[in-house]
Amino acid sequence: MKILKHSKYKNTGLVFELLVRQITADTIEGKDSLAIPILKKFFGKNTELYKEYMLYSALMKEKFKTETKSNIFLESVVKTKKTINTERLNKEKYELIKTLKEKFDLDLFFKTQIPNYKLLASIYKIFEYRDEDNPLEIVKARASILDHVMNMNSNLIENFENTLTEPLVNESKDIRILSYKILVEKFNEKYGSLHESQKDTLRHYILSKSNSIDLRQFFISEVSRIENTIIKSIPHADKVIQIKLNEVVSLFDTLKDQKYVKDADILKLLKLQDLEAELKGLTNE
Repeated sequence: MKILKHSKYKNTGLVFELLVRQITADTIEGKDSLAIPILKKFFGKNTELYKEYMLYSALMKEKFKTETKSNIFLESVVKTKKTINTERLNKEKYELIKTLKEKFDLDLFFKTQIPNYKLLASIYKIFEYRDEDNPLEIVKARASILDHVMNMNSNLIENFENTLTEPLVNESKDIRILSYKILVEKFNEKYGSLHESQKDTLRHYILSKSNSIDLRQFFISEVSRIENTIIKSIPHADKVIQIKLNEVVSLFDTLKDQKYVKDADILKLLKLQDLEAELKGLTNE
């Protein structure tokens, strides 16, 4: 049986997401992004890359309540993939990677942490390999995709990114819709107003997409700061709240030991910042 290797360079869904994140970071920093013309050229509606990306996108976004419907949907997507002109697609991928190599440091470009990396890798495998190449690995890849398709509780940050990237594929609008301002507005609209510390967290979350080390440093710094605030607040709280706060404090060491900062960790930090804002009334800070 073949070993089903995953190629980051040839994974259309992954490359698209990395380009979008690069544009987002560049926009927030006020720079003209080199990724904008690349995205427009290689993911225009008449390209095979666009057709393939839309299949990746469908498997990432669509949700079904039953296994039967999910299976039918997956089979339909795989069948549609076979209608894409493979020769043209491979040529476009070659030219895309060649262009990326000319404009970016590829090692750095592909180091960005993508929350749905495993899902994208699974989609790549069912698109690029046949069942008989390695039945066990194909089954695992399909199961991973079906688990995602049937999960109705999508990650809220992933939902934000879907909302922001949709205009890139469906219509030619100003790329600056990906900016920090829009992200915060979407968050405020759905979840209520953000505190300044929470806005700062989202700002770092976006800007650090090409530098996970910076994001981790910021995360640990914020967690440590909030831990200090909570510890100072404990003596000023009533006994019931003191018990709850001590339980929260016991979680901080685990948070600070995280090797990588995931979306779930960002959500925890946002909630801790909410708690911090409430506790500041107990102290003179």
